[in-house]
Amino acid sequence: MKTYPVVAIAMAALIPTVMGCNNEEGMGSELLPASDHANIVVDTIEVKAYTELEKPVKSSNTTYMLLGMMQDPVFGVTETSFACKFSNSSYGKYEEGDVCDSLVLTVGVDTTSTFFYGDSNSDITVDVYRLTEPIVDTVDYYNNYDINGKYDATPIASTTFKPNDIDTMITFKVNKDFGDLVIQNSLATTFDQNICGLYFKATTGNSIVKFFRSSKYTQYVVYHHVPDVDTVSSSVTYSVQTTDCSINMSSHDYNNTDLANVSAKASGKQDE
Repeated sequence: MKTYPVVAIAMAALIPTVMGCNNEEGMGSELLPASDHANIVVDTIEVKAYTELEKPVKSSNTTYMLLGMMQDPVFGVTETSFACKFSNSSYGKYEEGDVCDSLVLTVGVDTTSTFFYGDSNSDITVDVYRLTEPIVDTVDYYNNYDINGKYDATPIASTTFKPNDIDTMITFKVNKDFGDLVIQNSLATTFDQNICGLYFKATTGNSIVKFFRSSKYTQYVVYHHVPDVDTVSSSVTYSVQTTDCSINMSSHDYNNTDLANVSAKASGKQDE
C-alpha cells in the first residue's frame, strides 16, 4: 500500500489551524487553566521549504571509504573515490638486491551489514593509481578535495566485481613494477615521498560500496626474494594504520535532471 507522509503531515497541520479559526479560545487553550483563558485565534500558519546548495564536508579518516558511481533519475550521477596512505605494518624489511615476485592488494568490507547502495548486480570496474604527492596525516580534508594531477596517469592495478559477489574483500594483483618500486624506495629514507599512497577510482558501475578504512583485509603484501639466495619468498605487509590519512572524495553531475539548473541561483536557495 502506498503512503503519502507529506500529505499526512500537511493535513495534520491544517486541522488544528481550521479548528482554531472556529474557536475563540484557539489552539492550546486546553493547556491553560480556566482563569487564564483569552481570545486566542490562529489566523495563518506560513511554512516555507527550500533546498540549499551543498557544502563541502570533512571526509578524512572516516570509518569507511566509499567507492563507485550511481545514477539517480532526480539527483543525477554521484561518483565517489578515495585515497589512502599505507604504512609497513609487519615491520618487515628488505635487503640490497631484493626483487619483487608479486604484490597483492586487498580492500575489506563488512558484508554482515549494509555495505553498498544501488544495483547489486551491476559490474563495478576499479582502477588503482599511485599517489605522487603525499597526503598529510594531520590535515583535515574535505569531500571536494581536488586530486587531479596528484597521481600517476597509468593505473598499477584494475579489477571488476559485483557487489553481491563480494566475500569480505576484493583483490587486485598489482603490476610487478610497482612492487619493485616499493622495495627500492623502502631501502631509502624518502619512502613516503615516493610511495605516498594509493588512489582508488571506479570507471564503470551503478552502485557505491563501503570499504573498511582499517581492517585485516585493507592492505597490500609485497612478496620478494634475493636471486640465487632465497628459495621461498619473504613478505612485507602495508596497511592503513590509525595514524595514516585517508580521504573520501565525491562529485555530483545534475545534468539532464530536475535539479540541473537550480545550483546556478546566487542566493543559495535553490528553489522555493
